[in-house]
Amino acid sequence: MAEYMRKDKDLNRRYYNDKNASNYNLENVAMIDDKSLPDLLMHLGTLDKINDDWKGKSFTSFEVNLFIKIFKKQDKKGVKNEGERKVEGQDKGEANGLHTRVELVSLIDDDSFLEPKHEEETKNEFNDGDSINALLFLNEGESEGEGQAVGEGEGKGEGKGEGKSEGRDKGQDKSEPNGLLTHAELVSLIDEYLNLDPVFEENIKKEFNDGDSINALMFLATILKHKPNGKGLDMALLSKCSDLYILFEVNLPNESLNDLFLSFKIVSDEYVGLLRFDHVQPPANELQELLVFVSEYNKEVDENENLQRFTSLDVRHMIEEFSLYDLDSNGVLSYNEFFPLARNYKITEDLLITSPISELKLLVKLYRLSQSEKIKYEVNDNHDANGSMTTTTFFYLKFYLRIRQLKEEEKQKILIEIRKEEEEKKKLNEKRKEMIAMAEKQAIENARAAEEINPGLYERVHRSFKIVLSKERR
Repeated sequence: MAEYMRKDKDLNRRYYNDKNASNYNLENVAMIDDKSLPDLLMHLGTLDKINDDWKGKSFTSFEVNLFIKIFKKQDKKGVKNEGERKVEGQDKGEANGLHTRVELVSLIDDDSFLEPKHEEETKNEFNDGDSINALLFLNEGESEGEGQAVGEGEGKGEGKGEGKSEGRDKGQDKSEPNGLLTHAELVSLIDEYLNLDPVFEENIKKEFNDGDSINALMFLATILKHKPNGKGLDMALLSKCSDLYILFEVNLPNESLNDLFLSFKIVSDEYVGLLRFDHVQPPANELQELLVFVSEYNKEVDENENLQRFTSLDVRHMIEEFSLYDLDSNGVLSYNEFFPLARNYKITEDLLITSPISELKLLVKLYRLSQSEKIKYEVNDNHDANGSMTTTTFFYLKFYLRIRQLKEEEKQKILIEIRKEEEEKKKLNEKRKEMIAMAEKQAIENARAAEEINPGLYERVHRSFKIVLSKERR
């Protein structure tokens, strides 16, 4: 069982022992096998690992926690109303081993010294898709298919007699989870628990066949392989995530988190309790994972919106960028860490003050501290008192700068259009002057030609044209 532990004032995502080294502590686990694998995966999902890559395709701890809890619940429950199947789960002792029917047939053919009739009767007692443990195998072998299998718990078998076993028959719950699901159990899990994209769900089902035994790692790997990118993150969802962050050392509120997860409707109504998660990271780091989870699993963001929406890939890349400035990996930027970001993004105090986004106005104190040469290199962990930048605030900044850039581009487009119109007007005026000059020249030539027939006509025409021309030029 993973538990986040803090030491001194260092709130990074680390697990400590007495020597301040990484401590991987799984209670009551003597070895890693199919049965203990789910707990190991949940534990690893909470660790800050060297090879973690925000940009790559990966799970958040929320996803690992949710899918493993569903896996374990289905492992314990088995397939509902699957009475026609043989008993698949019994007390297997320390070995906890299972055989498929194919493996059983191979075992009998290669290693058995039974009589041929006995061997065939033993094979016929099981069907494709059955998971067969040692007790079932021995009981069926000793009774040659005609007797009874005795164990803890009762169930009615499909074979030639009544069977008692510690497991599931006639759709009863397995009393001892074995860390493995059959294909039928996987299909039941998806149909009963999850409410995801239909194509996504079908792709998971198609990865396995009847007779497969599926452990938790195979289950997660298949989900990750087919997981879609999601709808992304808009300003409305960003605001919901931002409102959850209260203070640096105060966990994100459970009820508000749960309400947010419920709005995504990713599990069936009767299993919404699985959406309650323990806090295994500091609030600011948990907020980062929440942004990824929200961007990939919400069903309300308009994918056609480009101006005020980040894709889920944008979200991952921006968290990765934020992490480059977050030198102590605590999920917030102090004034020392904020300084290079402010410089690279050309942030000014005026930009923050005049911003219509209240979250950016709150960065003014942080900005002033970051610009102070006197305290620039002092260490101060009081992020709430001195101001700090969370990942959501960084996202607000990216939104605002995008809008400003688009407005500036729109402004430049308008100025270009105005200049084009002015150029067109100038060309039209020049063309008009040319036409007037040509008309004046032609009129004078015509008047002079007529002067010989009608003396004084030239003067009258010239005088009239001058009057018209002067009015035209006004």
